[in-house]
Amino acid sequence: MKSYRMKMEVIILKLQEIIELKKNTMSVPMLRKLLGLGKTDSYWLIHQRRFESVQVNGRYYIKIDSFEKWYENQTKYKKVDGTPPGKQLSATSYSVPEVAAMLGVRDDTIYSRIHAGAFDTFLAEGWIRITKKSFQNWYSAQCRLRTEADKLLDSDVIDSSISLTDAARALGTHRNNIYELIKKHPAEFEIVTVAGRKRITRESFEKWYCGQSRYRFIASIESSPSCEPSDCEKAESETVVDDSTTGNQAAPQATDKPFYTVEEIQLRMSLSKKEAYGLAQAGLFKIIRVGKRYFIPKDSFDEWLSISQIQKEEQ
Repeated sequence: MKSYRMKMEVIILKLQEIIELKKNTMSVPMLRKLLGLGKTDSYWLIHQRRFESVQVNGRYYIKIDSFEKWYENQTKYKKVDGTPPGKQLSATSYSVPEVAAMLGVRDDTIYSRIHAGAFDTFLAEGWIRITKKSFQNWYSAQCRLRTEADKLLDSDVIDSSISLTDAARALGTHRNNIYELIKKHPAEFEIVTVAGRKRITRESFEKWYCGQSRYRFIASIESSPSCEPSDCEKAESETVVDDSTTGNQAAPQATDKPFYTVEEIQLRMSLSKKEAYGLAQAGLFKIIRVGKRYFIPKDSFDEWLSISQIQKEEQ
């Protein structure tokens, strides 16, 4: 009787173990059904120890909590019910295609950065992952590649500012002189940085321009400040003043326009728009490029036109 009771207790314990095991594990057929895998692929995962498993009476049982942890840290295998994988993995890292999409570049560009040691990486099911922390550190330290969100922010800043190069072209001076102006009068210029490049806000540039008399615009461009010249500027506008320091010249009177636009040349010579731009780019006379626009000094164009007419008459 005692022996019988002991046997029953052992059986009950084993049954309890089996019940507990089934609560916390899944069988191989269940794994196959869950991931939509074949028998060989299922056992391959088990033998690779991607998650914890136990063997009872020759059968494998996969621990559910270990499986779920593995599932959240990989993206190669997906559940048939549509539950997305890699939740934990996505919280701490990016895939190469994800980084490429964020920056609007090809995957090859990101791989070249990886080979250069720009990011901390690791492998997840054979795929390279970039840690988010290392990506943020790299992104903050460079200015060449920008995310789409930052590009939108940059466009707003660009619209309300002018580059130092465009400022120099508009004033007919060298860019170094603009740097000197900013250095000598830091309080007058508000500087913003876009993708690592310094720009002057249009508001501060216009305020500075209208409050000085030394520099004059060589062309009435779209980005030029619209303000009345000072009394000093009106007096200087009657003559051309040579600035030996910067090489900048004050503009002549408004009635004696010092430049032509491409559109004016187009109308004057009865050309198509394409022909007019082709003529401007041919190097036959001097041109000044400000942003995307071309301005042709009047003296240079008139001289070329006169020579061309004389040559035609001689022919």
